[in-house]
Amino acid sequence: MNHVFDIFPTPVFYTSILRTWTEEELNYFDKVSKNTTSNLGGNELSIDRNVLDNSACDDLKAFINSQLKVYMQEIIRPKYHVNFVITQSWLNWTTENKAHHKHNHPNSIVSGVLYINAENDSINFYNETFHQLRIPAESNNQWNAVTWPISVTTGDLIIFPSHLTHGVDYKKGKNTRCSLAFNTFVKGTLGSYDESTLLYI
Repeated sequence: MNHVFDIFPTPVFYTSILRTWTEEELNYFDKVSKNTTSNLGGNELSIDRNVLDNSACDDLKAFINSQLKVYMQEIIRPKYHVNFVITQSWLNWTTENKAHHKHNHPNSIVSGVLYINAENDSINFYNETFHQLRIPAESNNQWNAVTWPISVTTGDLIIFPSHLTHGVDYKKGKNTRCSLAFNTFVKGTLGSYDESTLLYI
């Protein structure tokens, strides 16, 4: 019998908040949108890089932290007590014919995106592992794909390893895509005493 082993797969976590935004949250998003900067592709992002620290986002931050805990416990499964801590958070806006260039997130362990407004949208992840040969595939699967799009809509939350290259295609349609992105680091006990790698953060 033949077997294919998925060795060292990349976990991309998907869930949804399953509620609409409160008036306080929407008013805060609108306020933050008045002070932005542009990146490659024309995507606008907030100057404020700690939006989840505002009291208007307390419930959103609690939801994200609860899902980061699920990611930690179900995927990483730490031996000792370790938590993710949100280190930066910001809002993105993408209008028609604008895009978000390919990038990753240095100085972060896992990153995430909560979609504030998204219709018929997706986020693209890229396999940038070196390939000695490029053999065109008749159809994509998790082993041969160089790009993997994940469809998203308003309220969806995606959490993924920060080193994973990702981006967003040029926006089609008149509605403005809005998302809340964040980075994390870890806090707790890392390593092993027996291996002389024990570290408390």
